[in-house]
Amino acid sequence: MKKIIIFFLTIIAFFTASCSKNDEIGKRVSQLRYDVLYSFSENYEIYAYKELTELPLKSDGKIGEQKNVLTFKIVFKKEMSLKSSPIIQFSLNGITYRKEFEYRPLSNYVSCYLILPAMPENKLEVTIDFDSEKRNHTLLTTKNKKTLSENDVLSFLENTDDADVRKILDGEKEYEIRIRLIYSDGFNCYFLGLFNEDSSVNFLLDGETGELLAKKI
Repeated sequence: MKKIIIFFLTIIAFFTASCSKNDEIGKRVSQLRYDVLYSFSENYEIYAYKELTELPLKSDGKIGEQKNVLTFKIVFKKEMSLKSSPIIQFSLNGITYRKEFEYRPLSNYVSCYLILPAMPENKLEVTIDFDSEKRNHTLLTTKNKKTLSENDVLSFLENTDDADVRKILDGEKEYEIRIRLIYSDGFNCYFLGLFNEDSSVNFLLDGETGELLAKKI
């Protein structure tokens, strides 16, 4: 009986330590893009990135004040001759928002962002004004039941023996973590970045299996 009690106490201590470690690393996340809403047309694709992120975003190892940031991005599949920057409009929780996209010369995309008191769920109805021509779109989440959570992604850092990761995590300098869900060609993946004031290491993980796809120092 005594051996059984000791066994269960050991198991409890193990999981408590694991949760504590997870919580400690989780507090070092300075940017978390946890969802991507998406729609498309013949001429362009529309992305809405839902993030909890510090502003401004700095690679200094410190965690600044974090806010709900919704970033819109239009990627043009073919050239569109526009006289002015597109304008996006949508309503959320009884409030109507309107924002002009930032002009980007010699680029195939435009973007803009808003700081919001609350984020949309898995669906968002938007209207985009292209030189007074209004087009309606329904943006839907790209996540599915198999998509990993941010905690799954953090587990990669906790469990890896990668020397560059251990150097930052086990070092004396403050560090920060960035997690960004990425949607491309029908697939989800995660960018995972680890930074301090002197160095960084970045990974690309499969969004469903967690398999390491790429690493960059």
